[in-house]
Amino acid sequence: MSTIEIKSMNYESFLNRAYRLDRRIRRPSKAEFQNLVRLESKNESISKNLQELKDRLEKACLIFLDEELTYQESENIGMLRSLIAQADTSERIYECAARGLVMTDRFK
Repeated sequence: MSTIEIKSMNYESFLNRAYRLDRRIRRPSKAEFQNLVRLESKNESISKNLQELKDRLEKACLIFLDEELTYQESENIGMLRSLIAQADTSERIYECAARGLVMTDRFK
């Protein structure tokens, strides 16, 4: 399995946890992340796709914040939201999703 496939699966898994808690958001797809990587590799503009992924990750964080979290979990999600806002590449988006997976492990 390629590295991009694994990274896109992590992105999708994190968003799926939020989707299970609140089905009002659009169902996640690993193709969203793969499209961003493809655009980056072609040196095309990624701003629209990047912003869409950042918005989706932000919505997921807000869904988790609506749950009964411990103080530490709330702080971690707050830190994750800050990292998402600063993300400027697909690699940074992946890192945010990977951290989010660890932080929301109890919502499997």
